[in-house]
Amino acid sequence: MSDRELLLPIDEKEKLKDVKINTTRSWFPIKDWLFSRTTKDTLKKDIIAGITLSLLIIPQSLVYSNLANLPAEYGLYCSFPGALIYALFGSSDMINVGPTAIMSLIIAHTCQGDLTLAFSLSFMSGIIQLFLGLFGLGYLCNLISKTLLSGFICAA
Repeated sequence: MSDRELLLPIDEKEKLKDVKINTTRSWFPIKDWLFSRTTKDTLKKDIIAGITLSLLIIPQSLVYSNLANLPAEYGLYCSFPGALIYALFGSSDMINVGPTAIMSLIIAHTCQGDLTLAFSLSFMSGIIQLFLGLFGLGYLCNLISKTLLSGFICAA
């Protein structure tokens, strides 16, 4: 406890505690739903869904790495960490996280098999996403036109 917190009245200390708890919940949304919605039945269904996702994502990521003119193991490297990180920090249970066909084609055209350039491109896109997430700029996605969004969805 800091010196400033010791000097606060009791009501202010409670408010500060609530702010810390809400901040933790906003950074880790998994804490809200993991224990409140998990039962034996849903746990069994989640395990089946996880196995199904793993069986789907392995060949999919191998094909996408081939599409991007990269070695096959790099497709696996980019598919699993994204899903694991999103499970901890993500707030939607309906989103697909991982490589897509359109991303693979863009990387193939841009990098032309150069692994260093592919790593740099991936790292920079991760930094941009981290920046947008830390500063709460997700609302900028609302500015994307429906035509552009539907074109990207159909292409992916």
